[in-house]
Amino acid sequence: MSTVKSAVCGVKFLLIPVNGVVKRLRQIILRSSTNSTINFMKKSFVTVLLIISCTSIMAQTGKGTFSLGGLIGVSSGINKTLGTKREDISVSVAPAAGFFVADKMELGLYLSFGYTREKADGDELGTYKTAGLGPYFKYYLFTSNEQFAFTLNTSMVFGISKRDFPADSFNRDATGNNFQFSFSPGFSYFFTGKIGLDFELRGITVNYSDPDGDTDDDESTYLTIGASSLNPSLGFKYYFAR
Repeated sequence: MSTVKSAVCGVKFLLIPVNGVVKRLRQIILRSSTNSTINFMKKSFVTVLLIISCTSIMAQTGKGTFSLGGLIGVSSGINKTLGTKREDISVSVAPAAGFFVADKMELGLYLSFGYTREKADGDELGTYKTAGLGPYFKYYLFTSNEQFAFTLNTSMVFGISKRDFPADSFNRDATGNNFQFSFSPGFSYFFTGKIGLDFELRGITVNYSDPDGDTDDDESTYLTIGASSLNPSLGFKYYFAR
């Protein structure tokens, strides 16, 4: 009888550590399973967000979308001729509103404002101010990265100009007319489905100017292509659907 009791006690003694090991293994398995489930859910959530983000970005350049934004450009140039050093500094601002008439095709309207200050050998030559209005057309060409698109922009601006000379100058101030046609390659980067960064280079430009608006022969028309016309403009745009 004592032998049987000893055997039973021995079995109970052995079951205690075995039960502890089983419980520990069960906890590890449950924790591993839980962590795997959580990791899977995290990855799935991120994937869904990326899909929604890309879909939203593509949707914001779809037919029926509106856009509000604009561009700002700053440029300077130095020209030395016949011993004279001429410096020009220009600033331009162009708020814009657009509408996507088809997928990735935006038609809109620019308001354009420009200011140029001219100097020669450090002396003020005067300032040149412009204001204009005109249409633009932009096409978006997306890359494999759905947040980045090359753009091709064509615009026309009809405006007025005013040239102011220093008080001690023999020239008189004048108000005239101007017209500009430009073809601007660039790119757009979408931070979100609604906010994008625009960058443009004015690669080809045709300018017509009548500086005083009268009937004399001082009108000018000129075409610029290449490095001399690569005045970069930077801006932001907000996209929203109807």
